[in-house]
Amino acid sequence: MARGLLLITKVVWWGGTLFTALVGYSALEVLLNPGSGMWRGIPYKPGLGDLAIVGLLAALGLAGLLVVVVVALRGRAAIALGIGFAVLVATRVAAIAIIPTPLNTDWGDYQLQAIQLAATGVYDSPRPPGFPIALSVLYRIGGPNPLFGELLNLACAVVVGILIVVLGKRWLGDVAAAVGLYAWAISPGPVLFTAVLASENLYTPFFIGALVLASLAVKGRFALWAGAAALLGLSQYVRPASLVLVPALVLFVLLTGLPRRRAALAILVLTFTFLVVLSPGIVWQYQRFGWLTLSTSNYDGLNLLVGLNLKSDGQYNRGDLALAGSATNSREFHDRTYRLAIQRLLSEKSAIPALAIRKIPILWGDSTYGAKWAINANPVHDLRAGTIMAVLSQLAYAAATLAAAAFLFVRRRERDMVSLLFICCLGAVAASEVFLEVQSRYHAPLEPLFYLLAGGFVAWLAGARGTQVQTASSLTASASSNLPS
Repeated sequence: MARGLLLITKVVWWGGTLFTALVGYSALEVLLNPGSGMWRGIPYKPGLGDLAIVGLLAALGLAGLLVVVVVALRGRAAIALGIGFAVLVATRVAAIAIIPTPLNTDWGDYQLQAIQLAATGVYDSPRPPGFPIALSVLYRIGGPNPLFGELLNLACAVVVGILIVVLGKRWLGDVAAAVGLYAWAISPGPVLFTAVLASENLYTPFFIGALVLASLAVKGRFALWAGAAALLGLSQYVRPASLVLVPALVLFVLLTGLPRRRAALAILVLTFTFLVVLSPGIVWQYQRFGWLTLSTSNYDGLNLLVGLNLKSDGQYNRGDLALAGSATNSREFHDRTYRLAIQRLLSEKSAIPALAIRKIPILWGDSTYGAKWAINANPVHDLRAGTIMAVLSQLAYAAATLAAAAFLFVRRRERDMVSLLFICCLGAVAASEVFLEVQSRYHAPLEPLFYLLAGGFVAWLAGARGTQVQTASSLTASASSNLPS
């Protein structure tokens, strides 16, 4: 039985490695193909001078990366990490200071809902309430200034940086932690997104924090399983994407090879805690719409309807919104969009596999969301700067995803917990997006993990070994003594 589990773990690992390689290939293809969605979406076409600026900025970033590697290899991990945190804060403060806060599209709606919530205590939006609630608390203290939302984004980025370091030092070593932190700190996509009032900024620390606790819980600390589930439950109030991550953590529990009773108890604790934390949201949705759901949004039917649209390749379009024909915060909207989505699924089910393939470059291959929403789609924008940042973002993301895939390959025999967690979550999100709406920013919470694994590959190239910890392979092998023969 232990051999069967080990075989399943290998299959899952190879599947994650191949899909990560596909993500890297897709990112590179999006960058190099003039006909890709990235280039079609850039209103300003760069000249040689613009590309020279991209090359110069990339060279500066690479030079800083080499400094971090050298410092960490010399045993001065604290200094290397200090460089990473200094860059993380400096880049995001610069983005906040330079970029006017865009208050169009979703970001404007978050702003208006937060102002209303701060003034009246009433929230009637179909969107999840977590991010507007966080903004409203700040607005009650300092007034409805979007700068407070940007400072919240900065604080979330610092927390994510700390979590990257915790995961990296625990499982991959000091060099990987320092490189992963620095690489994510200079990545233009997350940096520019700090200036946008987007819920992904608040969601990411909850998500990464849950993975940190889950990786530590393997040692038998069941309170940490509860903590991981609690963070996922809280994240569901920010973005209704964490439902698919609970099965991902359950799979992770099974793949670590824990004894049956410990694994069963861990799964029970995960599921029960998640439901308890989410129970106020369940009651709230029932009071508003008269139906029981684990979703904190009234857009889940529309999300499915849009995700199955063959003409738009699963991307948002006003045509699908118009089909609902009712107010978005009504029960009728929810029921009609779900009914239309099921009809579309049944009528076009044979085309779903091809649609899923077309979605990969959109969701996983394109990482220009920061430049798009902070600059190019900003009512006050500099199209040349937006193009330069878009190309630089894509270059950094392509390098990180390819390096992450390479790291998973070199660790195929000594599987570490952070990589196994990454693979489980990556697979869960990828599977759900076969049917759901896709946008390039939807992969943003996973980007810190791509950069951390890329840091692991750089550390491997530099000859630095991770800390001596119990890997997933050894845990699976040790389970044989606890399972019936």
